[in-house]
Amino acid sequence: ILFLSSLTYSVYSVMMIIIDYLEFKIIIDYKLIYNSENIDFPIVTFCNINRFDFSIQKNVLKFYEEAKGLPFFEDIYYINDNKTLCTKTDKQKITSSFTRIKNLKDYAFHYEKMIINCYFNNLPCNISADFSFFNATSFGRCFTFNQLSNKISKSVGMIDALNLEIFIGAPEFDPCWVSERGIVVTVYDKDNMVVISEEGLKVQPGYSTNLMLGKVERNKLSYPYSDCFSINQTDRIDKNSHIKQTIEKNGFYSQRRCILSCNLNKNTLNCTSSNKDPDCEKYNSEDFCISQCPINCDISNYEMMTTYAQYPTKSYMNQLKNNPKFINAFQNVSNLDYEEIRQSLLALNIYFQTSIIESYKEYPQTDFSTFLSEIGGVVGLFLGKNTYIIHTNI
Repeated sequence: ILFLSSLTYSVYSVMMIIIDYLEFKIIIDYKLIYNSENIDFPIVTFCNINRFDFSIQKNVLKFYEEAKGLPFFEDIYYINDNKTLCTKTDKQKITSSFTRIKNLKDYAFHYEKMIINCYFNNLPCNISADFSFFNATSFGRCFTFNQLSNKISKSVGMIDALNLEIFIGAPEFDPCWVSERGIVVTVYDKDNMVVISEEGLKVQPGYSTNLMLGKVERNKLSYPYSDCFSINQTDRIDKNSHIKQTIEKNGFYSQRRCILSCNLNKNTLNCTSSNKDPDCEKYNSEDFCISQCPINCDISNYEMMTTYAQYPTKSYMNQLKNNPKFINAFQNVSNLDYEEIRQSLLALNIYFQTSIIESYKEYPQTDFSTFLSEIGGVVGLFLGKNTYIIHTNI
């Protein structure tokens, strides 16, 4: 009886240990990492909301000639004494037609004109070395700081900030389909690229905007503890075409870009005629793309606090008028009054508010070695107890 009781208890205990282990429970370790030394500065990307520099008259003329033969541009016409362009077509249709225009980048703002002043750690930026640019579908030309280098902030606060003064174009040259003015900016690490059209912060002209950063790191456990994706899961890349396509297209994996790519694939399917694409049924599920695009296992992002101040002051505006880049940016502007200048400029200051990194890291509640030792403990207790019973009854 004692043997059967001991055996039953031991089997029950082992089964409970196995069940508990197979639930793959986790422990989240939260800690504050104090970084008293140099801090890696993030990548900063910004784009002008208005993609067209129509202060250059040849851009206006060339765009007019090229666009008037395209869909949604048939009624394009001049406004503001032939300084810029307008059309009665819906803004969304106009925006979707920009991809039809050849050499679209030729009409964009160049960094020599757009960046009036740039300082990092109180030292002038090397524009050609510190910045790279790319052409985004939603905004045209975008500029990226620190992608080609590894800038370091030596302290927190505005002393070691990235300070930018940016010209976004004078209001008198805005085409009528532009409904907003300013830039879109995003801050991220090299290992965590972003989709600026979805994650960017809009910054308005006429103000000096401070972006105060605090870094947060999150490290999740991959399968079987969660469904997150890590770039070293090569077997998963081969099995999931959406993950594979995202990495091949972008050079990295992002859940947002994966979902975007998945939705674009859906739009290319023929799901209306009698001869439907066989993939239509699975794409009709609202959660299909989300199910195909897991979150990243390792994520680092920046929490941002923003403050604003009016910019520029009238006295500082008079000082700017002696800046050669300011003179070049406003050379074709007819009404150079204070309000026109305010609506054409903005200042952006990006710096760390704290050197403390918030860290969230997942650990198994029961790892494999602990699992084996717990089973070994039960088996050992069972053998020891029954050896004692047998020994005392001999």
